[in-house]
Amino acid sequence: MIQYATEQSRPRPCIIAWGRRFRRSPTMRTTFEFASQDGNSVQALLRRALTNAFRLAFFQESAPDHFSVTWLQVAAFSAATLLIPILYDIASVGIDGRFDWDAIPSAIAHLPIILLAAIVTAYALGRSENTLFLFQAFLMIAAVIDSVVYFTYGAALALHPQPWPYQVNIGYHVVPPIWFALACARAAAGPLAGDLGRRTLAYAVCLLLLVLPLTHMNRGHSLWQAEATKAIRNLRNPANRFWMKTSFTASLSFLNENLPPCVPGAKA
Repeated sequence: MIQYATEQSRPRPCIIAWGRRFRRSPTMRTTFEFASQDGNSVQALLRRALTNAFRLAFFQESAPDHFSVTWLQVAAFSAATLLIPILYDIASVGIDGRFDWDAIPSAIAHLPIILLAAIVTAYALGRSENTLFLFQAFLMIAAVIDSVVYFTYGAALALHPQPWPYQVNIGYHVVPPIWFALACARAAAGPLAGDLGRRTLAYAVCLLLLVLPLTHMNRGHSLWQAEATKAIRNLRNPANRFWMKTSFTASLSFLNENLPPCVPGAKA
């Protein structure tokens, strides 16, 4: 809830201050200061979240009490995993493209996969109460890996345009999911697992539920597409497709009626 701050009451989550002294200020000035429960600013929270995300992605342990776990951060890192590919596509295609709404199901397909992996991993470790922590940690790792992969891919394209060797393309398709699964397993098994058996089970669950689906999914259909040409737009028109199909069927019938049957071995 948003409240107006006064000298007697200053809510912690959101403070809206109308200048320091309303009587001395001829114009109203609105400033937003989002704070956590311990009074840290949103910049500090963002910096801490990014630091934890890179630590987790590069196999550094981070216990649940080392950073805040909230649904707001879950939503933010979920949006980051969608925004990073869009920014790359805009840089590649240009701002004159269009948003492809039909690609949304394939673009968000990784989110339920990550959620399922977090739930199963939490129960495999016997720590179902830490499901939200694992889900947020997995999303943080995914955002960091996406940023690294897209940055290196774009830099490699700028230095050496395709075609690339087959092994390089396969590497960009297989290595990131394996890296993601191992980092997620490390983030889960490090602070939460109590014995070697549960650690091994966490690694097995992450490899099974993350590597297999993500390596077999076709997520090449990006959300930001180049603007279609006039010919392609005409093909997408249902009325034009109907007349093209009708013309093709009539032409095929005319050829079948007027051309002699083809006999194998006969001279043309």
